[in-house]
Amino acid sequence: MATPFIKDLYWLAGILEGEGCFTNHLHKYPNGRSYRNFVIQVCMTDKDPVEKVARLFGCNATEQKHRTKGDKPIYRVAIQGPRAIGWMQTLYPLMGVRRKAKIAECVTAWKSSPGKTCMKKYAKRWLREEVPA
Repeated sequence: MATPFIKDLYWLAGILEGEGCFTNHLHKYPNGRSYRNFVIQVCMTDKDPVEKVARLFGCNATEQKHRTKGDKPIYRVAIQGPRAIGWMQTLYPLMGVRRKAKIAECVTAWKSSPGKTCMKKYAKRWLREEVPA
């Protein structure tokens, strides 16, 4: 993945503000063990913006099996884990109040969760503004 330009970060923040989803899922196994999964996702019926988000994230967009009521295809891109946390921290200063609160919730939960993956390889791409805990 190439390092994005500042204008790409602003564009991505706008897309995520309107169409994105920042989630923090707690998965529990029947044996009592659990883990947290952190996800950034975008779903839209327009293919080209979803593909651009995928290029910026360094992953692939997928066409979903289900369609809208008007029979339009739905395209999705998602990243998870340390990569999602890194992007959340990068985009935090550019987001609105509600998204900032959700990002802060995710990052706080990530910081307190055991067994974090080392994120040094992502650190060079992040802006240095710290997410408040």
